[in-house]
Amino acid sequence: MSSILAVLNRPLLGTVEADAAPCALAHCSADGRLTGVNRAFLDLTGYRTDELAALDMQRLMGAAGPVLFEAVCRPLIRNGSNIDEIALDLVCAGGATTPVLMNARALPGAAGLALALFPAKARRAQETRLALREQHLSERELSLKTIGRLAKVGDWRLEFASGATTWSDEAAAILGLPAGFTDTGQAYRRHLDTAAWRELNDAKEAARHSGTPFSHELRIWTVEREARWVRVVGEPVRGLDGTVTGLRGALQDITVKRETLEENRRLHERLTNTLDTITDGFLLMDDGWRFRYVNRAAEAMLRRSRADMLGKTIWEVFPTFRGSETEHRYLAARNSGHVTRFEIQLDAMDLWLEISAYPTTDGLSVYLRDITGRRQAEQEVAQLAYYDSLTALPNRRLLLEKLQALIERQQQVPAYSALLLLDLDGFKDLNDTLGHLAGDELLKAVARRLLDTARPIDTVARLGGDEFVLLLPEIADSADSAQSCAAATAEQVRQLLAHPHLLSGAARHLPASIGVAVINATVTNCSEALRRADLAMYEAKTAGGDLAKTFQPSMQAALERRARLEDDLRRALAANQFELHYQPQADFAGRIVGAEALLRWRHPTDGFIAPLDFIGIAERSGLICDIGAWVLQEACRLLAQMAREPGLADLTLSVNVSARQLAEPEFVGQVLQALVTNDTPPQRLHLELTESVLVANVEDTVAKMGALQRMGVRFQLDDFGTGYSSLAYLKRLPLDALKIDRSFVADLLHDPNDFAIARSVITLAGSLGLSTVAEGVETREQHDLLAQLGCPAYQGYYFCRPLPQAAFLDFVRAHQTPPPVPDAASHR
Repeated sequence: MSSILAVLNRPLLGTVEADAAPCALAHCSADGRLTGVNRAFLDLTGYRTDELAALDMQRLMGAAGPVLFEAVCRPLIRNGSNIDEIALDLVCAGGATTPVLMNARALPGAAGLALALFPAKARRAQETRLALREQHLSERELSLKTIGRLAKVGDWRLEFASGATTWSDEAAAILGLPAGFTDTGQAYRRHLDTAAWRELNDAKEAARHSGTPFSHELRIWTVEREARWVRVVGEPVRGLDGTVTGLRGALQDITVKRETLEENRRLHERLTNTLDTITDGFLLMDDGWRFRYVNRAAEAMLRRSRADMLGKTIWEVFPTFRGSETEHRYLAARNSGHVTRFEIQLDAMDLWLEISAYPTTDGLSVYLRDITGRRQAEQEVAQLAYYDSLTALPNRRLLLEKLQALIERQQQVPAYSALLLLDLDGFKDLNDTLGHLAGDELLKAVARRLLDTARPIDTVARLGGDEFVLLLPEIADSADSAQSCAAATAEQVRQLLAHPHLLSGAARHLPASIGVAVINATVTNCSEALRRADLAMYEAKTAGGDLAKTFQPSMQAALERRARLEDDLRRALAANQFELHYQPQADFAGRIVGAEALLRWRHPTDGFIAPLDFIGIAERSGLICDIGAWVLQEACRLLAQMAREPGLADLTLSVNVSARQLAEPEFVGQVLQALVTNDTPPQRLHLELTESVLVANVEDTVAKMGALQRMGVRFQLDDFGTGYSSLAYLKRLPLDALKIDRSFVADLLHDPNDFAIARSVITLAGSLGLSTVAEGVETREQHDLLAQLGCPAYQGYYFCRPLPQAAFLDFVRAHQTPPPVPDAASHR
């Protein structure tokens, strides 16, 4: 309005300033004639410029114009005053009227009036806008006050000239001052301690002299001496000349925030202390994979200090994770949105960790648990489950898995593989003789030799006891080549194992029986492969051992025959199919002094079956115990019969006792029962034992032999020299005689070694006070040479073949007077 009034004091018509005014302007003389108007007046009324001379304000004010002019306008002119917003209807060109509000002001020197006319509608609209604006400003002011109250923010102003500080109501409330308080000095200093005062004063001075804004957090004391924390911010206020005339700023009560931060700090400290006491490692990583927290357990596990990790990414600390499965798992954990657990191995530290990763809004929380011990235990369990504890070779379970995988693969891709089954010949005797520790050392030595022969893709396994397996995958692409290759490998292994082992300070020979099975597409399961190898190994063992045999279909027929024989054998005793034949034994003079009872089986369809074909079956099936008891009964019955015949009363009978029979707890009772039942003289019964029988359980054997010897029963050691002879055992055993094995007698005349062995046995027996019986004497030359060496008794075809009981008795009766025997001295 002041700018409009300034325009009204100058000429109006045609001037730029008048035409720019936002309302209609007019000058009139003291009698009401128009002397000047602006463009807005012409636009409002519709009059032309050339019509203005004929117009006066009394007419333009309508019917009430003359009265209104006289009553209102003339007093204004006379008094030099003004009036605002007179409502009237302005007469426009053409006689129409428009409501306006008129402001009037006397011109200098009572020259007339300066008028400002506003259309009533526009004026009301403007008033409405002003009212709305005022309301908006008021609401905004209220909102700011509300925000300030809620946020505990107030403003302040310092005038350097007066030194007065003005506080808003909220700022005063923060300090505990009354509303509208103005500090004309430095009264607020009492709200600050010395350090805070200095800090704030330095900031004010810096702002005053250099124009630097400031922001500080200070602890203050309210009027009631209540401690509060505030943030004080300020900036300089400059005058028109640019100089700093004061400061203005804001004051915010941040007590709750500071207390919250302090509580968070204490909570973080307690949490940190707690996390540092747990045994699990704990890590915090942000969304850039940088470590933000590392507890002590994690430092110890990872062998890295916090200083070496904090602020660095996991990929910087552990560069080997890049591109590895570990990186993939960490990425998957962060993207999964839920807890993810996985295990990793840090090879450099021989460390296994269980990772529990929890995605957060800004990264990843990771718990680490050292599971190295568990993993090692699992490995040990796996070792126990899949590997032999003595040799560390794969055991039966792992072998079967590998074998099954090989068989399945060969069903898809035709090839030829081989399975070698090895059984050490005589291992049980050696183990019983030298002890289990020596046996274990031997098994480990065998394992090492087998590993030395194996290819990287081969599998050497121990099935248990003295059984080993060599699995040879894909050795050839044809059946003939596979047979040749497998046989060659088996022979190589056999020769390798035949080399002596150094045990207990002595070289020990322990060959092996090896069964070979070629595996092709016709073998569809593990049982079939092992069965074939077992059949071949049995053939090698039956043939005397130290052999390698390859499976042939004919072996199946032999197996079936053995199975049939075992079934028949179970019925043979009840069916009275067994009988004893007797081979006479003679002294140096050719006189019959006894016989050896030999078992024969008269099969109803197969005729006589050789002992070699069924004794082994009887041993393995356990039938040998019942058969042996029957033999004892028959032998004692015959001895009792011969005892009643004067010419036969002094004859002895030798009966073979098997290892299983001797091991029976009731063995002594069985022998005693046979003697008593048949009224047999005990001293006429000679029990023959092999060296392997004697060393199986020395203490038990010695006890049983002693009990029977005290009754009068005599004992002979059969096949002496073919087993693991030991003077220590011989001295402990209550023996009466040693039998020279037929294998040494056969080449006695031609083989110096056999001659030396025979002589040594006779000499040894004499030194121990034992008698000697030579088996397998078939010629006079053998008899005479043995006689020269001092052997007192003989058995063999030279004297007589084994005979049925009746024929044997007839033979003995017919030879009670012995045929002349040449003087042994003549053969020297």
